Amino acid sequence: MAHHLVAYENTPPPIWIALDVVSFGSLPYFMDLMRDEDRNAVARLFGVRNGNALTRWTRAFVDLRNICAHDLRLFNSNVKRKITIQPSQVPADALQHLRGHKSPKIYMHLTLLAYVLRSHPAESRWHLPLRTQIRKLPTGIRDGSGAPLDLTVMGFPENWETLAPWQDNARL
Repeated sequence: MAHHLVAYENTPPPIWIALDVVSFGSLPYFMDLMRDEDRNAVARLFGVRNGNALTRWTRAFVDLRNICAHDLRLFNSNVKRKITIQPSQVPADALQHLRGHKSPKIYMHLTLLAYVLRSHPAESRWHLPLRTQIRKLPTGIRDGSGAPLDLTVMGFPENWETLAPWQDNARL
């Protein structure tokens, strides 16, 4: 940014330079300021038809990031923003199992994050190390009342690993 400001006096920096200094928490606010057609174009790059939906999801991703960044317990957290999936928002059947789902648990947020990252042309493999870490969670842990703590506490369905967002070669 400094180079641009010195080299190109009185010229606003290109968006890719400006976004380099924007915090992740500010990203949804920036998305709110975009024109609908631009927001929708960005959303389509991430496998989402509606830019407003991606903006709402990004706010939820910021909440998820904040839980992690502030050393809060992620495994049994209730997220403050519930996300809903409408058939008109996502073209892929990869998220079919989430339609109508309104759990405050983190499974939906993690699955949507895996979906948007994998749908982008860069084809992120972020879901693979996350899946590995989830598999490594210890079993047999109990809460204060003696009830077992397992993946269902985080909202994971029993067959979560067989669902498309978590499969190695699934087409999204």
